[in-house]
Amino acid sequence: MKTKITIERKAIGRFELVDLPEWELYGLQAKTDTGAYSCSIHCHEVKLSEVGGTEVLEFQLLDPDRLNYHDRIYKTKDFRVKKVTNSFGHSEERFLVKTKIMLFGELIETDFTLTDRDTMRFPVLLGRKLLKRRFFVNVDRKNLSYKFLKKIKSK
Repeated sequence: MKTKITIERKAIGRFELVDLPEWELYGLQAKTDTGAYSCSIHCHEVKLSEVGGTEVLEFQLLDPDRLNYHDRIYKTKDFRVKKVTNSFGHSEERFLVKTKIMLFGELIETDFTLTDRDTMRFPVLLGRKLLKRRFFVNVDRKNLSYKFLKKIKSK
């Protein structure tokens, strides 16, 4: 007889407010998307440079007209290129970087692909890789992580 393991999952809303503390970005609007494998974030400038013989990825997140925009150039040596099929069914190569995302008071390390989302309503997309075994999506609700943290802080 097989033992069934039950994993406790939290409900996450169709939209969430998320923090990316390593990048000093807080209260970003994110769309939960079970059709996307990985998370993505809007990037409007990206380039490769060389520092001391090592390739470095430089990028700017969000758009200058966004509330959370910092006009900051982020740099990392820890990146890779990933082939992604976009929402229109076209394959493209994107840079993939790691960072921590804050959801329900928990820091979770996850991958983000850098892409142009300037025509999209939400600058951040939360994909299945992040959601798997942690959350189930309640499409009737939104900002459950933010509401959870607000509730805890009020106690």
